[in-house]
Amino acid sequence: MRILNFNHYNYHELNAMNLLTIQDSFEEVISDIQNGRLEQDKFWVARRSIESEENQDFWYINVTKQGMKDDANKIKFLCGKDKKYQLQVDGKIYNLQSFYRKVNLANNRISSVTVSSDSERLIVGTKKGELIIYNLRTDTVEQKIPEAHFEDITILKIFPSNKVVMSVGIDLKIKLWGLTGELVRTMSNQVKEITDIGLLGKTGRNFISGSKDGSIDMWECGQGQVIYSFKRIQNNNDPVNCFVLGRHESTGSKLSELEIETENQCVYVGFDSGIIQQFNIGDHCQTRVRFEDGNAGVSSIDISEKLLVSGYNNGQLKVWDIIGENMIFKYQLNPHFPISTLKVLHRQDDTITVLVYNGPETLLKLRIDLKSEVVNQTYLIGMEENFSVHDVALNKDNIIIASDQLTVYK
Repeated sequence: MRILNFNHYNYHELNAMNLLTIQDSFEEVISDIQNGRLEQDKFWVARRSIESEENQDFWYINVTKQGMKDDANKIKFLCGKDKKYQLQVDGKIYNLQSFYRKVNLANNRISSVTVSSDSERLIVGTKKGELIIYNLRTDTVEQKIPEAHFEDITILKIFPSNKVVMSVGIDLKIKLWGLTGELVRTMSNQVKEITDIGLLGKTGRNFISGSKDGSIDMWECGQGQVIYSFKRIQNNNDPVNCFVLGRHESTGSKLSELEIETENQCVYVGFDSGIIQQFNIGDHCQTRVRFEDGNAGVSSIDISEKLLVSGYNNGQLKVWDIIGENMIFKYQLNPHFPISTLKVLHRQDDTITVLVYNGPETLLKLRIDLKSEVVNQTYLIGMEENFSVHDVALNKDNIIIASDQLTVYK
């Protein structure tokens, strides 16, 4: 795999970026016409500027056997394969992708989600602190754990064994649960919001947690103890907003017998100051590797081979070459909202595809060609109007979005 090592980058802005909203039942309307249940029906599409809510276009698209268009014949709506669509208006083409499944959990307000590696189960956290085990194969709720936490469950991680799940709440508690509902262990150390969790190695016996108090704690599950705590040397209190695990050679000088599979691992931590700092987990130290550009806080981060992709509170997305320790790409999304979710979906040579959530109704797949610096974007559609993304889980070809409901995309 070829890694780019640019000494420059181009700064791309979407000054004319639009937000698209489509009637969430539009596919039902199309299906009714295609299957002969109705001869004609319509659904609505709205487009508005990120700069002003008043600057909005609103159309009704008439659906017949002959096709789909509005009354003024200004726009076209085209159906493709695999739940993909195109909206054509004013000489512009908007690529759209709809969901292929929704999971109904009644009136539960969802706050977090994770999925087992065998794609059998969803583990869902709610804003009331309830933990729900949902079987995707049978479409049934296997287990409900009320009051698992005090109010919001903010983070969920399932262990590689698919038998144990870790939950984090706004109560600052980290808990381990069996999938049959039993509480295995409760852990607590950090004094401000826990913002991220990462399981280490093939078993996850050790894990790290990041917090707004500026600490990155390394834990051992069996004893429920903190083995070591990292903090930025230059600013101990710099809040940790996100992190991603990576690989880095280490001597493996363990401080405790409770360290399992911690050698040759590192973590790239995104701080509220805008700094991304590397820490060597195996050697328990901060390294010289740091990525910094601008003053906006790092809001999300992911990794693909030797590339870091980071999102910021000002809507910027940046791609960093880890080997060259330099930025190779920068892209401006909606500056009024942070990129609070960022996931690398695919990587092939110089092209990387990422999922980003950048404020209400702005869930996008960005296909970035780092060589030609061309970005193709696809809107993920079909969720409720004015949706907000609370969490994302990835498994095989599935993208599971937790808003106020669960929506699954390919």
